[in-house]
Amino acid sequence: MAAGTVQKDHFMMRMLVLALLLAAFPAHAQPDLGPFTARQLAPGIHLLATPPSYRGPVIGNVTIVEQASGVVVIATAATRDGIRGPAADGIGFRADERSDTIALNQLSGFLSGVRAASRNPAHDDATRARYAGMIRDIEGRMADVRGTYLVLPTETFARALLLDDPERPVRLMFLGRANTAGDAIAWLPRQRVVVTGDVVVAPTPFGFFSYPRDWIGVLERLKALDFALLVPGHGEPQADAAYLDRLIATIADIRAQMAALAGQGLTLEEVRARTDFSAQTALFGDTPRNRPQFEGFWLTPMAENAYEEARGEPIVRGGGS
Repeated sequence: MAAGTVQKDHFMMRMLVLALLLAAFPAHAQPDLGPFTARQLAPGIHLLATPPSYRGPVIGNVTIVEQASGVVVIATAATRDGIRGPAADGIGFRADERSDTIALNQLSGFLSGVRAASRNPAHDDATRARYAGMIRDIEGRMADVRGTYLVLPTETFARALLLDDPERPVRLMFLGRANTAGDAIAWLPRQRVVVTGDVVVAPTPFGFFSYPRDWIGVLERLKALDFALLVPGHGEPQADAAYLDRLIATIADIRAQMAALAGQGLTLEEVRARTDFSAQTALFGDTPRNRPQFEGFWLTPMAENAYEEARGEPIVRGGGS
């Protein structure tokens, strides 16, 4: 097994171990993956994802590719450098009480806010049920948080790396900066499956500390792979490029509107007040639940990124994405 870069909380440690177990257990004896559910995307290719009913803290998809030599987890050099920097966000490189306390305090604050919001007497039964599910899933995450720590990769790549295999070769690629400065793409040419990480997130994209201009180019390169199945970092697998086209269009619109005003000496707040992203909101924030997520996870950070980009200012990554 080649070494890689993952945040080694209990969930991820279990995922790496269970990756080796999935093929060994018959379907009726699969181990408990909670909160994930497992499915096979193609022979030897598995997806662990949270079900639609999951309401807890965001957890990304885990794609497992069986190869003759085992399971491989590898990162770009830029990702390794990011883990060493502010993205660690208080989590250390070994299990200790300090890291546990930081993580538990963050989750506890989140849980307190959800509990307070759940007590609104105006909620209907469906809303109360959603809050109850959210509280249950946050509590489950808190019970599993101890032991969280970061592991730096022992092997990285710069532009491309082939992990050869008789049945399921994987080509790891860096196609450019997008959601981060080190987004790794996994391409399985025989199966025509591409695993994008957070370069693609659905149904609400994430825009924190991203690189709008470069991101468009990465999405165009993904389309050129002519994939049969795209596995995003969050959300359901996709069988065509329609969502990529939507992402390209929304990034281009944000860049165009922000660039037209950013050079006039206006502040970010003044520029943002003069932009109109209602068409984008209608596409991505099409439900009462999706609308605030789209504003908070995408429009607000992407407007800031595009503003900094237009003014030639550096986009400084932190612990937010």
